[in-house]
Amino acid sequence: MLNFNVQGTNAGKVISTRPGVGPGVTGNGITANPTTTMNNIGPTEVSVGVYGSAANLGSQKINVDKLAANEEDERYRYLLKNGIVRRVEDEDKIIFAELPQIPGVLVVYRKPSERNANPDRLNLDKRELNHMPLLEGEERLRLLNLQHNHIQKIENLVSLPALIFLDLYNNNIKEISHLHTVPTLRVLMLGKNYIERIRNLQNLTKLDVLDLHSNKITKIENINHLSELRVLNLANNLINHVEGLNGLVSLTEINLRRNLIETVTGLNNCPRLQRIFLSNNRIDKFENIQSIKDAHQLSELALDGNPVTNKEGYFQFCIKSCPNLKNLDMMKITQEMRDNNGVPTELDKAKQAAAQAEGMKSGDATNAELSSSDKHIQNTTATQ
Repeated sequence: MLNFNVQGTNAGKVISTRPGVGPGVTGNGITANPTTTMNNIGPTEVSVGVYGSAANLGSQKINVDKLAANEEDERYRYLLKNGIVRRVEDEDKIIFAELPQIPGVLVVYRKPSERNANPDRLNLDKRELNHMPLLEGEERLRLLNLQHNHIQKIENLVSLPALIFLDLYNNNIKEISHLHTVPTLRVLMLGKNYIERIRNLQNLTKLDVLDLHSNKITKIENINHLSELRVLNLANNLINHVEGLNGLVSLTEINLRRNLIETVTGLNNCPRLQRIFLSNNRIDKFENIQSIKDAHQLSELALDGNPVTNKEGYFQFCIKSCPNLKNLDMMKITQEMRDNNGVPTELDKAKQAAAQAEGMKSGDATNAELSSSDKHIQNTTATQ
């Protein structure tokens, strides 16, 4: 059993000094021909930097001969002597290298001592990566963090049979792809990318959390097979209608803030739905949200920022439609309010305004988009 915290940027204990680009580094980032093996390079101190089109890892002075001479691990020594070393991190326990036989692919290898110390998680965020690296010897890895890079495509997820948490937040990904090699995934974080369609998730039947906030998605589709999905975050996209939710029998929370939504349908397909966030959309009629009556376990509903909230009888409609509702637009539904035919008191309104103001101030953009989903994701207990 593992408790994964998506905010834990030190999860992998990977420490990078990220030195600046030094003098004498050529356009491709190294002082030698990039096709030359490390054995054929004259100086023992090699300046390494820009990894062609795969990464921009800064520039380091690496004494290859010294590292190789003192290295007991055979694979690490092989990468030092035969690869194009791009950087080493965490007191030389992690190496980034390209092998001549697989050009254009960055290999990341941790010494056995480092893998044994942190066998289930690896943090590679903020490494200026343009492509996902190939991870060697990581059969026990369960959490992989690649946040805040420049990755354009999901790839190289091979030999990771235990992976259950993949975080690619804030990259340049345009398409969901190549996830068939990691059917064990429970949490997939793809917020703040450039994805236009939800697809290629057919093998991820164990998915528990799917975060696609801040993309360019226009339609909810191709997720009907995700029967174990609990949390779905599609905030800040371009969705017009809530539909395509059939099959999501385990869904408890959906975040659809900041879209272009006009109508909500199909909530009867989500018998366990407890929280739905629809703030800042284009809903203007009660009949366009009649489906909330079918969400019998709904306890939290957010519709603030929609024209419908200005209509007379808005509170009464929501409270009568959802008998188990406890929070509406950050306002706690009191028994007094129910006894008053759903009309909030002035004190209720004051508390609501304060809660909404606090919600606007708290957290960065990511946390604001995730709403309470981030709490679920941060505390996700994933088991196999």
